[in-house]
Formats: sequence, structure tokens, C-alpha cells
Amino acid sequence: FRLWFDELMNLWMSVQNQPSWEGVSTHTAHTQHVLASCSVCCFIAHHHQPVVPAHLSSGFSAGVWQHLVNLFARLANDNIGYVDWTPYLPTIFTRILRSLNLPVGVGQMAAPRYLTNSYDIGHVVLWITALLGGAGNPAQKELSRLFGSMASFYHPSNHGRWQSRLMRLLQRLPASVVRRVHRERYAGPTWITPVPEHQRLSDADLQDFTRSLLGAALLAMFRYSVVVRAAAARRPWLRDLGLLSPELVVPPVLERTFAAMQTLTEPHTLTASLSCMVGLARSLVDPASRYPEGRANVTPAPHGLLPGVDPNDLSK
Repeated sequence: FRLWFDELMNLWMSVQNQPSWEGVSTHTAHTQHVLASCSVCCFIAHHHQPVVPAHLSSGFSAGVWQHLVNLFARLANDNIGYVDWTPYLPTIFTRILRSLNLPVGVGQMAAPRYLTNSYDIGHVVLWITALLGGAGNPAQKELSRLFGSMASFYHPSNHGRWQSRLMRLLQRLPASVVRRVHRERYAGPTWITPVPEHQRLSDADLQDFTRSLLGAALLAMFRYSVVVRAAAARRPWLRDLGLLSPELVVPPVLERTFAAMQTLTEPHTLTASLSCMVGLARSLVDPASRYPEGRANVTPAPHGLLPGVDPNDLSK
């Protein structure tokens, strides 16, 4: 990868993917993809940055940047600890935030409905997961800033076209980190490049990761759309965060659950809280868990639910 990494990374960083011109399309998707591919091929062959005409800039961004992000994500995941991403971290996370198309600013500039500059969430999650760890864990600092800047968008009162992308990011990122921890600590020998010891995620790294997502995760557990459509999913983001750092996740969820048992005006909060508790059941009763106090709540919680049993509310 050292033969092409610097050139392609500099190309990706040199072109500013502004939504104002990325959302404009004057050619068909097929033509855009062909022109974009030809531009990259010329770049690799002649070792210079191609000058992209203004009327082709939309296709160049929509086609190539999506493939470049996929390429970088796979490179990072297959070579954890062997690529120095530190100089590029601020740009990477800034581009990720911008690709979410959140309505920010005084003018509340909303993203076009069919904007093509959004990165695939699967690629973004894979890339972020592979960047974590190492001395000082600089990627975690950028991730904390990222979720700190958009945590308010997870509030139940906020709704927009960006909601589904934010929820997919929140659902997939903890699951991806769980898979990386399994790869580093429990998986048997495979053909995948082993992660160096200095780059592996420690318990402190997992706690920092959980803290960075916990605020958004607790806000999202009461989203009405999530309560209605994804109750069966048992809030997978809280389940996965509970597997990583149960001592940080279980107490606030327990607190919200017991408080929801006492309310009479917001029954959906009880439904959401119980769904979260089902997802955290393993972290609650696991004898090897880092939160042994959780087992003391196994009996009081079901007893507290008895007064709320209502045959007219089947979901509860």
C-alpha cells in the first residue's frame, strides 16, 4: 500500500467536497462514474493531480470519493497499527461530520434531498474502528469531539432526513468495536494481519469510547420512532456498549428504568427502558462483568413491574 497511499490520500484531502456543488448533477450516474474512473486512472498513470472541469466535479466526487473511503477503510482494518493516520485524523473526522449533512449554522442550510456526497455508514464505521487505539489514542479524541458536536441531534425532539444515518452510525459503531475486541483478545489465528500489542484496545480505551457515545446513546433510547419500529432490536447500541464497559452503561439505564416505573404520563419511556434492560441482561448478570452490583437488581426490577402489568397494553 505504500506505493499508492500517499498519492491517493493527498488527492482525497486536496479536493474539498462542498455540498453546494456536490449535490448538483448535470450528467447521468453512469457517465459520472466513467469520467471519475478515467480521472483517477490518469492520475495514477502520470503521477499528477488531474484538473477536473467544474461541470464534472459532481460526478468526480460522488463516484471516486465513495470508493476511496471504502479503500481507506479496508486498508485501515486490514493493517491496524501499520499505517500512520495521525496527520489525517482532523480531516477524516471533519469530512465524516460534513457527510452526515446535518442542518447547522445560522442560515440552517439543509442538505439537498438527493445529495450524493454522503459516505456509506458501513465504510465510516469500519474506518473509525480501525483508527482507535495506540499511544495517546488520538482518534478517540477526534471521535469524542465528533459525537459531542452532534449529540443534540439524537434528542427525541429532533427529527429530519439525517435521523436514519445518525441512528445507523450509533448502532453499527459499538458493534464494530465489539468485533475488533473479539479479534484482538479471543479469536483464533487467521490469515488477517494480527494487531500489534501497542495498538490493541485496552480497558481504558474502551471506557473512553463508551463515554464518548454514552450521551447520544441514552438520548436515543427514548426516540419515539425507535420505540415504535425498533423495540425488538433491544437497543443494540446500549447492548454492545454494555459489553464493552458495563460499569458505565448499566447504572444510568437502571436509574431511568426505575424512574419510568413510577411515571403515569409517559408509558412509552417504560417500554423503551424495559427494552434496554433486555439488551443489557447479559451485562447485568454476568459473573465476570466489571459491574457486579448489577446482579443485585435482577430481582427488584421484575417485582417493580408487577403493578404495571396491563392487559390493555400488550407492548408493555
